[in-house]
Amino acid sequence: TKYLGTFIDNKLNWKIHIEYIKTKLARTIGILYKIRYFMTQNVLLNLYYSFIQSHTSYSILNWSATHETNLNSIRLSIEKAIRIISFKNKYEHTTPLFKHHQILPLDQLIKHKQAIFVWKLKNGYISKPTSD
Repeated sequence: TKYLGTFIDNKLNWKIHIEYIKTKLARTIGILYKIRYFMTQNVLLNLYYSFIQSHTSYSILNWSATHETNLNSIRLSIEKAIRIISFKNKYEHTTPLFKHHQILPLDQLIKHKQAIFVWKLKNGYISKPTSD
């Protein structure tokens, strides 16, 4: 079932939704690869935030609870995109690239979103039925 843009299956393993995200990221990565020589670094970063980070961060608190192996395809897609933006080859380590562009890798993005949720829950910014 697709509910508010998130695919929910009967086992809650999120594989269908992760495949959906992976497909969207693959299209965007292909576009980034083709246009990277014609755009400035700032434009490429804006495209990353618009078309990659927006898809990966939407409903991330739900689908990131899946098994770690299910997240690998998303993680690899994000790393591929950051290499393309940075004009690096597929063997280049991505940690310095994430730091250079001030972008959170998938694992840190998940922890960041979880921390924000817990803070909102603790400080009363989330409605009572959710906090119960």
